Amino acid sequence: MLFEILRLLLQSFFGLFVLILMARFWMLFFRVTFRNPVGGMVLALSDWMVLPVRRVVPALGGLDLSSVLCAWLVQILLLYLLLLLQEATLGGNLELSVVTILALALLELARSSIYLLIGIVLLQALISWINPYSTIGPALAPIVRPFYRPFRRFIPSIRGIDLSPLFLLVSLEIVLVLLGGLHSLILRSS
Repeated sequence: MLFEILRLLLQSFFGLFVLILMARFWMLFFRVTFRNPVGGMVLALSDWMVLPVRRVVPALGGLDLSSVLCAWLVQILLLYLLLLLQEATLGGNLELSVVTILALALLELARSSIYLLIGIVLLQALISWINPYSTIGPALAPIVRPFYRPFRRFIPSIRGIDLSPLFLLVSLEIVLVLLGGLHSLILRSS
């Protein structure tokens, strides 16, 4: 039971930090202003790690590689700690190759980005119903707008209700299923 609690704490702490780093990456990618409560929080929680790395790893074509690299390193550390915890729990030696851990960490970054997008879509929908004039709404719109666009081309709104968030959420769930299958395939091949 103690190992389960420790596993939950590790996944929660490191997972939240990976989400913050990926939010920073996507906010910079979509040129979202950081002059809002969410943007300020993301900067405050990630500057300590990203800014020193940025001196060594510059941006490339508008991509903030330092944020992605930091998120990847944190994800690798989480996977390694979970592997150590699993070995301690089962009493065996569960070896994964370095390449497998690196690939799994990259896959987890993709999953984190999908979960982040799902959260943003749900938050934006909730805010649009409760408080459409919130300061957070304009920060979320540039992130989800490119993902809504393909659905809005083919699916008209029904009596003023936009169904594109619903179709985007279903599509993102399908992508998560595919990533889960890829995760299993990587584990089996190692």
